[in-house]
Amino acid sequence: MHKLQEIVAVIADATSSIGRDIRSFIVHFSTRCRQSRIALSVSVLPLSLVMHAQTLTPAKRFSFADLQHLQSVGDVQISPDGHAIVYSVYSIDIQHDRFERKYWIVPLSGARIPRALPHISCASWSPDSHTLAVVNDSSGRSTVRLLRGDTLEVIRTFAVPSSPGSLVWSPDGKSLAFTLFVPEREPSSFLQRAVDTAEGDLEKPAGAQWAAPVQITQSAHYREDGGGWLQSGNGHRHLFVLSTANGIVRQVGNQPFDDNDPAWLSDSKTLLFTSDRRTGNERMYSVHAIYMTDLSGHTTRLTQGNDSYFAPTPSPDGKWIAYIRTPSRQASYTRSDLYVMHTNGTEPHQLAPDLDRDISSISWAPGAQGIYAKFADHGMSHVGLFDLEGHSRTIASGIGGFSLSRTGIVAYAGESADRPSELMLQDQGKAAETLTSLNPFLKQRQLAKLVHIEAPSRADGVPVEGWALLPPGSTGEKKLPMILALHGGPFGDDGPDWSSEYQLFAAAGYVVVYGNYRGSISYGSAFSEPANHHFPGVAYDDAMSLVDQAVHEGFVDPNRLFVTGTSAGGELTAWITGKTSRFRAAAAEKPVINEMSESLTTDQYLAAPIIYGGEPWAHEKELWAHSPLSLVGSVTTPTLFIVGEQDFRTPLDETLQMYDALQLRGIPAALLRAPGTGHGDLRTRPSQDTAIIAATLAWFHKYGSPPNAQPSNF
Repeated sequence: MHKLQEIVAVIADATSSIGRDIRSFIVHFSTRCRQSRIALSVSVLPLSLVMHAQTLTPAKRFSFADLQHLQSVGDVQISPDGHAIVYSVYSIDIQHDRFERKYWIVPLSGARIPRALPHISCASWSPDSHTLAVVNDSSGRSTVRLLRGDTLEVIRTFAVPSSPGSLVWSPDGKSLAFTLFVPEREPSSFLQRAVDTAEGDLEKPAGAQWAAPVQITQSAHYREDGGGWLQSGNGHRHLFVLSTANGIVRQVGNQPFDDNDPAWLSDSKTLLFTSDRRTGNERMYSVHAIYMTDLSGHTTRLTQGNDSYFAPTPSPDGKWIAYIRTPSRQASYTRSDLYVMHTNGTEPHQLAPDLDRDISSISWAPGAQGIYAKFADHGMSHVGLFDLEGHSRTIASGIGGFSLSRTGIVAYAGESADRPSELMLQDQGKAAETLTSLNPFLKQRQLAKLVHIEAPSRADGVPVEGWALLPPGSTGEKKLPMILALHGGPFGDDGPDWSSEYQLFAAAGYVVVYGNYRGSISYGSAFSEPANHHFPGVAYDDAMSLVDQAVHEGFVDPNRLFVTGTSAGGELTAWITGKTSRFRAAAAEKPVINEMSESLTTDQYLAAPIIYGGEPWAHEKELWAHSPLSLVGSVTTPTLFIVGEQDFRTPLDETLQMYDALQLRGIPAALLRAPGTGHGDLRTRPSQDTAIIAATLAWFHKYGSPPNAQPSNF
């Protein structure tokens, strides 16, 4: 079992041509982060990593050392009057081995010099733009502070029991609504009482070292990826209202359900929220309805049926509620659509029913003349303006989060394939304006060149869209090794956006091909549907069609192909190794390997009937037929497996099944385990993220040289 520092030493000693900056960066992380090392079990010769220099100097290519300097814009909140923007910036805290978020405010007049907002985790503008409400957690306790919007002077500070889930101003500016988690302990079960009684009969000597108490679980919802094992009587998230005049905080309602998405009606006395209040919902997949409540807790349900509803957003004139509806059916993918209804819940109707794209992040246009909404199309995110007659037009593209002023200015986080997200501004038909320059050093880096590719699927001719990142300095004339990179989901998508990992792959001399196989969103329901109950299925043919197209373009060496993917992409990677031997090596990150075992060991097992089309034990043959493990007898591809030790979504034992099978068969395999991480946070420690990329490149290089290849080719 190699520790991270030992791996780094092996890589450094075995490699004479690796850039000094990459080596020093990994060593720096390994010495600073001793408690979060990556464990790597290897059944092959020691790994080595040799960078493809081509004609560039290491200083001119994007490198591992550059990762610690990258910054990107996240949350964006423009003031209602359009005079200032609060935004968050993500960067690496190398001292504590974490990605951190810091908030800034920038005026939109004068010199536009940003000012820091230290120690806050959430910000919200008052309706008159004079006050900024922020959440501060720096002192070990949570407070809500009111700051002057111009000077940032603290006006008032209010203590709250825990960190609020959101801050929503009432239209009159006198109250703030938010959600708080309220712990609730259930009465102890007969099992716990029996244990407590028995332990009470034992005499514990002074200073005795006893084992930790046993834990008893009877709840259906008992563990979460990233949250670990949940305690009995975990509690619920409830609505709260804070008076900005006197600081009084009161809970609105006390039903034993989770409340989400608070929003004020124009009267400043009524709240909307979403909740799943079905009896026995603990053993069901969540289905949220929209509710209305007054401040005394008197509640009325506005939506009916078994569909799910999110983001209720009242219009400024008090006549309408915009919201997102997801139809309820036995499928893991259903499209999210934009709807409106009267504030009493009547006359619900869909806007732009022909759009056939998933809707998110909605906001009313000035004067309630329409709704701004975010949607993805062909791998790229857009903000569109939808009028109440259903017509729409695109306002901005390539965006992350966005915010809208009363004057119609859209502020958003915008990114591209050669630039992480920056703060952008779109003012009513004018050209988009970039307000920040967070990564000026990238102008001194020669980055990968993006090429759009498209191929008819060899399964049925359906167009499959993708992109290729060519190594810096490549003209496309020389055939280079290629990495096929597969996104997760499968109901996600890839696009012409920034990816540090893909840039590092390209800097190492690989063409990086990625795209959107069947199941991906942003191409319409018919494109996503095939992954319902049938993944990987046709996704394999789609991915291979992109590979064929890249080879046809002439810049890929068909004898030096590699494949990697994460989550659903990791499952597809493992599936590919059982279907073809054309790839020289593979790296499968947190994959599903056996759909039967995963369906009842994942933390999302309650959704199994929806994801798998019924109870797993009634579909054993179908689940096995779609499991990469069913193909393991045909695998000849050396495979690196990557997984977090506390992964509750695609548990570690999933990965171990295929790793063990390859060991039994004598196929080269390696296992990279990240201690202390789960599925969703596997890449949230920069040291671990760096080690995963470095190990993947090392694995590919080891199996990358075809017979008679010249060393200079790598």
